[in-house]
Amino acid sequence: MQRAGIIGLLLYALLTAGCSDSTGTSVESRESIRDLRYCEIAFFYLSLDGITSETFNSFRINDCPQQDWESIDFSAVAQELGAVFVRPNGPRRWVMDAAQLEGSEQAERRFFGNLEFRVVANIQLGPSTPTPGEHFVEAKVKRDSFLLFYEDAPSYELVAPLGKRYVMQSYAQYVDPELSMAALDSLGPRISLPVGWQYRARALAEDLEVEDFQGLATVLRDPLENTYQRAEILEYLTENQVVVGLYNNSTMEYWTAQMSKQEARLLEVNPPWRISDHIAVADKSVYAQSPDAELNGRFEEMTLGNSVFYHSATNLCAPELHSSGLINTNQSRRFQELTFRTGRTVPYIVNHLEERFVLVSHAPGGEDFHNNLPPGWRHGEVQLSDDWRVVFENVIKTVEIVDGSQYYQGPVLLPGEITPPTPAQIFTHKMIMPTGENPFSQRAYECPHCTFEQLASINSPMGWVKGPTQIIFAEGGELRSTPCAIPSTVDFLPEVPGNEYQIIARPQSGRLVEFTPQGLIAITNVERDTELRFPAGRRIHELTSPDGDVYVMFAYGVDSMDVDISDFSHADLLNDYPRPTNWSYSTRILERELVLDSTGVASVLVFRGSIPFSTWEKR
Repeated sequence: MQRAGIIGLLLYALLTAGCSDSTGTSVESRESIRDLRYCEIAFFYLSLDGITSETFNSFRINDCPQQDWESIDFSAVAQELGAVFVRPNGPRRWVMDAAQLEGSEQAERRFFGNLEFRVVANIQLGPSTPTPGEHFVEAKVKRDSFLLFYEDAPSYELVAPLGKRYVMQSYAQYVDPELSMAALDSLGPRISLPVGWQYRARALAEDLEVEDFQGLATVLRDPLENTYQRAEILEYLTENQVVVGLYNNSTMEYWTAQMSKQEARLLEVNPPWRISDHIAVADKSVYAQSPDAELNGRFEEMTLGNSVFYHSATNLCAPELHSSGLINTNQSRRFQELTFRTGRTVPYIVNHLEERFVLVSHAPGGEDFHNNLPPGWRHGEVQLSDDWRVVFENVIKTVEIVDGSQYYQGPVLLPGEITPPTPAQIFTHKMIMPTGENPFSQRAYECPHCTFEQLASINSPMGWVKGPTQIIFAEGGELRSTPCAIPSTVDFLPEVPGNEYQIIARPQSGRLVEFTPQGLIAITNVERDTELRFPAGRRIHELTSPDGDVYVMFAYGVDSMDVDISDFSHADLLNDYPRPTNWSYSTRILERELVLDSTGVASVLVFRGSIPFSTWEKR
């Protein structure tokens, strides 16, 4: 299957990029871009968002003749474009054999001096960008890249401690104009490697693919300005390999390695660690970064025996035993991509909420569990007609058979499925259990697919009360994880299979802002991990405290027996709605999308009483 991607490399805070027109399918017929010459120019601009870079590349337009390159007045060009800084980057030559640049034919072109270039990258520079003089330092480049190195061709690589491997993408001829492809075989002594690093040249026994992970590539450069991309964990799994997981009972961290079954049998650990080995179902596994890393994709690694383990996941809660006693479920944070190859038959299970979980690993000799699923659950298999990539980018759910024999991860979309559109207006209602620690502490459970009629049919068990029925104004959002150490689901409707109400928030504390004849107004601290999105063009309603804190209304009460939805696009709709003394009310049309992101505890303003209930979140 042909692959495409953007090629680039950050150099002195630049993105070096280029392309080939095609990739072949056989060794004999495949063209190669190896050792083809090109030049680049990167321009830097100041904006309200910081420093941005626009990079122009000559590849496949011209081979950047030296006389024409040296005749360009880079300072004059930068001044003409309004750039605060310009960085010439060339001449350079490719070391890979094939790649492809999406949209290259449609990209903007322009002349600098006698040479024509095309735009290949526009990037926002962040704090992880290396500065001039920094070598062998990782940087993260946002790009969709796929580099291909042919079988029997040479590969030039840096090998760092703990097994990190970086493959040379291009070599420079502006630090050493005499540097050539032939000289790369013995480059090691010339580049002053850090302690513990190695440089090696090797003939490839098979094609080598080097990819980014979901638009994030790890790159670095050496003192001669040769550029390298990190080859992430892209090893294809074999029948002789197992996935060994180390779990720390104290930190709830998972560390993962792939190794032979013989190596796995020799590993020993002591508490609080425990060890397990599984057979991976996917054909290929890629870990993008440690779960606790920042966006720059930092990996945490450690060695045990002769193996390198990667920090692959962190549980957010202790595993929760399902009421059936058949499975454990948990929430974890991970950044992983799995590839299942064409022709495979891949098992999955579906819970009572219609969430799908794909089988990712099983214990050696593990038995089929499909005939013993909890009520309301079912299993299925998908026959793949193309490669299937499953991406876990943040908080996911894991379903584990109680004997540890099988692991499923999700929720996922099966091949061909699409995410259902989010309605413009969503009705919500909750079942609430006050917990007694203070007047504000409670647990709030929501059933996204239950109707108001079903809510009315519930006879509230002792200790439970029905929450308000409301309309939600966010046109998109995400519940990334749920509070820990309490049941994640509860069953209130026997006619609906499974536990239909899910924990959505846990108000912990609060304070009374004002008590009025119409009811009370309070600010509560709510434990939840949510993201609410309001699209550009939407009218929003805000309340501002005397201290300048701004709260955005995201839910408003409706009568569940006689739903009457007011037109909240009117600017004066809430002019008469009560508000705390000395607070100001305003409304506006959003010029850009507004995101309310609560990663742990949200500050929420609530109105309760004879007026329609409303809920506002601090932005």
